[in-house]
Formats: sequence, structure tokens, C-alpha cells
Amino acid sequence: MASVPPVERKNRPAADGIPRTDISVIVCTKDRPQELRRFLDSLDRQTCLPDEVVIVDGGAGVETREMVLRQAERGPYPLHYLQTRPGLTRQRNQGVRAAAGRYLMFFDDDVVLYPRYVEAARSAFEDRSQGAVDGVMGRIVNSPHQDAITCLFNTLFLLSAQGKGKLKRSGLPSMPSGRLGSQVFIFSGCCMAYSRAVFDRFAFDEKLTGYGYMEDIDFSSRVGREFKLVYHPEAELEHHPTTFRQHDTAALREMMVRHHVYLYRKNMPKTCAHLAAFLWSIFGILAYNTVLSRDPAACRGILRGLSRGDLGASTSESEVL
Repeated sequence: MASVPPVERKNRPAADGIPRTDISVIVCTKDRPQELRRFLDSLDRQTCLPDEVVIVDGGAGVETREMVLRQAERGPYPLHYLQTRPGLTRQRNQGVRAAAGRYLMFFDDDVVLYPRYVEAARSAFEDRSQGAVDGVMGRIVNSPHQDAITCLFNTLFLLSAQGKGKLKRSGLPSMPSGRLGSQVFIFSGCCMAYSRAVFDRFAFDEKLTGYGYMEDIDFSSRVGREFKLVYHPEAELEHHPTTFRQHDTAALREMMVRHHVYLYRKNMPKTCAHLAAFLWSIFGILAYNTVLSRDPAACRGILRGLSRGDLGASTSESEVL
């Protein structure tokens, strides 16, 4: 971690009529101060404020830190700033170690919360009518609409898609969506929250480097085997992702394939049916980028990812404590 002193603000009284919570908000960011400021503005407008916000910055510049300093002077909650080497899973783990809350809410820096998000998510943790809840994900109201051909490809080749919140046999996710809440087994990393108890058992896998494609699926799928996770659509937000636009297409597809291979070997049952589904999904990824996207650079990245293989051995000290 860089020797940058943390930005902190003394505790201030909450705004009149707005209750405090026992929630820590953790945001990992890298060179996106405008997106981070927009997120913090939406957090300021919550009907239920967090007890603290931890910002883990993987950028090398000073613009984000200067913006956070300004925000710390006027915001309605204590704010802590850490600067470290970039890497989403590393940044998440550092945020966990720095946070003090009973519930830890992770948000991408490019989301915008609706005013009741924190209140609604906390209520899901506190509702014990169906047993203890240790993880909550809200509804992304602006999830992109996929055309019929893309939906057909995703279904036919067992690729990532919206669905019931569980892993397909291929190892790729069917992400929670819609207006009905339910128990699920995987979360999107842009808006996931866990109880402190989860981190007594699990940590994010730091073998998933860079922006950590599927690190959220890896973590939540492991947690979901031992703890109850719920999709709670009353907690609403918008996601305005910029990551894909900032990456070279070939390098991005190479990383996606290598992470997919690694996580399949790490997390999925070793049956003939699962192996066949995994290989079929690899063929589908290549077919999609050849037939639909017609992106030669993406195809080169996929083939390079397959030739280089996965990320290493199937167990990491940082994934299970």
C-alpha cells in the first residue's frame, strides 16, 4: 500500500430525520474520479446513511484523492481513503480489512443508487422471517436489453445471461434480475453486500487480476454454498459500466477466457456433463465473436487465452481463510 495517509472526517451528526446504520460501504476505483463523485452524490441522498465509506484507489494520479478530500469536508458520513496497487480483488480485500461495519456493501464506482437502496438492502438483512440472510443484491434497473439473436446464442451455448441467480453447467452465470425477490447463489459485483461473518470464512481470489472478470461470480458462488444470499429488487440502482470500452478487445477476450477456464476448474463438478457444457460454451464464445460480432481481434484473444491456459493451481490462500 502506498504511504498516503487516509482521508478521514470526524463523526458528524446525521442529517435531521435520517437514521444511521451499521453498514460500511466499500468502493474500489481506478482513475475515474467523475464516476466516483457521481456515486458519492447518490450515496449522500440515501434515506438511510452508512456508518462509513471506504474508498480503495488503485490509480496513480492525485485527481481522485483531491476529489475525495473535498467530499470528505461536506459529506454526511465518515470517509476513509486508501491508495494501493491496482487489482480489483486485492482492493476489495483491503477494503474488507479497513471496514468496521456489521454489513459490508460493495459498489462499483460507476453505479448510481436510488434514494432507498441502503435502507432496502439493510431491511433484507434484518428480515429473519425466512431464516438468517448473509448476502443481499439489489436490482439493476437499466440492465441492457439483449436482442433475440443474442438471447438465443446465450441460451444455446450456455453463456452468461440474465436469469435465476445461479451457475449454469458451463460455469457461466445466470444473473439475478426482474422484480421478484428470491434466494440466489451468485451476485453481480457492482452491488453486492455481505455480513461480516462471511469474511471470517472467505476472501476474494487475488489470482483474478486486473479488473477481475468474474471475481464476483467466484466469490458469491463459494459463499452461497454456506450462507443464504437473496436478490432484493426493492433496493434499486443504475449501472453505467465503462470497463469494456477502456480495454483492448483482444486482451479483454483473452482475460475472459483464461478466467473462465480457471474458475471452471476451481469451482465446478468434474462430471462429463459439466465438461461437455464448458467446452460447448467455449465454442459458443468463439462462434459469437466470429458470426455476430465479426471481431477478428476478439477471436485472436480467445484463441490466445485458450493456448495460455488458466491462472494456476485451483486453490489460493486468499480465497478461503
